[in-house]
Amino acid sequence: MKRCLDSTFLSDLVRGVPAALDAAERWARDGDELTITSVSRYEVLLGIELERSESRREQWRAVWERFAASLPLIPLEGTAAALAATRQAALIRKGRRAAVPDLFIAAAAASQGCDVVVTDDRDDFDRIGLVKAVRP
Repeated sequence: MKRCLDSTFLSDLVRGVPAALDAAERWARDGDELTITSVSRYEVLLGIELERSESRREQWRAVWERFAASLPLIPLEGTAAALAATRQAALIRKGRRAAVPDLFIAAAAASQGCDVVVTDDRDDFDRIGLVKAVRP
């Protein structure tokens, strides 16, 4: 299974949340392909930079760099941007505009054949409807 890891799940990994670590280990054992998007990379790095404690920022940055280096990065490229624009237009017509970062993550994941997005924001991704959202 190809899993795109959303920022919420990635942040839990960086902070060492046991449930997130267990899930990532289980998927690796099962042979699942784990990926991240450039948008999630930005969101995680922003969260690290906003941390007030310098020592925690340094610790999380080190964990993040090791982890991020091991995962393929899905960029937000032309096909994904077009898919996001089309989907956002449809949602706006229904009065249900999507948050742009989640929309970009979903479009990038869908354009690269991801089976699921792993997230704690499942309701947002379900509303976007481009790729199945699952909780860890």
